[in-house]
Amino acid sequence: MDTRRPPVRFLDLRRPAPTVTIHAISPYRRRMTVDRARPTGERRGWAPLLAVCAGYFMVILDVTVINVAVPVIGRELSASLTGVQWVTDGYTLVLAGFLLTGGALGDRLGNRRVFCVGVAVFTVSSAACALAPDAPFLIAGRLVEGLGAALIVPGSLALLQQAYPEPAARSLRRQRSGAHPHPLPPGRMARCPL
Repeated sequence: MDTRRPPVRFLDLRRPAPTVTIHAISPYRRRMTVDRARPTGERRGWAPLLAVCAGYFMVILDVTVINVAVPVIGRELSASLTGVQWVTDGYTLVLAGFLLTGGALGDRLGNRRVFCVGVAVFTVSSAACALAPDAPFLIAGRLVEGLGAALIVPGSLALLQQAYPEPAARSLRRQRSGAHPHPLPPGRMARCPL
């Protein structure tokens, strides 16, 4: 008598669930077919890459765009030099301070979930910054915006690795997106006319 238990099958989140299609043969009888989906790397296409690039672009843009608006912020919100400095540097300070925490949360709770929460926090705080009536409210909004950015950045490349598990597809997507460390090979740079 065999007393071994059958192996426990865990839910594989990397593989999509099969699609069930119901065909109506008659009003009283139906036939169901199960379509097996393609592997994850083939099916996803460019959507994960575009989502990650859009989130990362928002973070980088927000670091630099505030420098253009500094004179208007100082004049319209009657902010002091210290207030303007907190508006520009508070975001970067919180981003740098919580970057490791965002990575640890991504490892514990899932990179996609933390990335989505970061985008939501970032978007809501950006709207709050746009509607800021005075400098202290703007500074608080920029600090919360930095927290959202700290949740977005660490999981970006991890999400790309999860979306494209094949090394060839991953490196091709990184090169085309500019997320690769060397988007232009040194040989091409040497032949580039100036």
